[in-house]
Amino acid sequence: MQKIFYSITLLTFLVWGCSPLSNADRDFSVYNNILNNLTLPLTTTDELTYFNFKEKDQLFTVNSIETHVVIIEVLSIYCPHCQKNAPQVNSFYNSIKNNDSVKLFGIASGNTAIELDIFTNKFDVRFPIFVDKEGIFAHKMSVKHTPHFIIAIRQPDDTFNIIFSESGGFDGVRQFIEDTPGLIE
Repeated sequence: MQKIFYSITLLTFLVWGCSPLSNADRDFSVYNNILNNLTLPLTTTDELTYFNFKEKDQLFTVNSIETHVVIIEVLSIYCPHCQKNAPQVNSFYNSIKNNDSVKLFGIASGNTAIELDIFTNKFDVRFPIFVDKEGIFAHKMSVKHTPHFIIAIRQPDDTFNIIFSESGGFDGVRQFIEDTPGLIE
């Protein structure tokens, strides 16, 4: 009897627990407010230029970025998958860095500024990555594994709605972008 119970439990888990929902079927509304109110510091001239802000050392919210699409990579510098993805993400950033309709940035979850500096130098990362030493953003967004990518689009009310949120390699992000006509102009 116990074997049957475990077999049914395993089957249920496999059928419902592991069946991936497409991002179109997922409800991200609970996370949109967290994303829109995420406050980050601008500390370099490059960041100011990239985000089209004027004042140095200001705090800004994701909601204040004037763009159509934001792409966020939640990463950990010690994550071997994040390290492996770095060249792909760098290449993508280089292809969109002058496109004002899309902005890419990273959040280093559980890392310090010194650790992040080592990572960005080692992997020649040029896109902005912000330190989240305590991992608060990842926790609030229910990010369980890194790298984790989030794509959000601006709405008519000037807020962003998440349309993609997934842990794993950059290939999934690239495929989602390719499969979504008009997402990136």
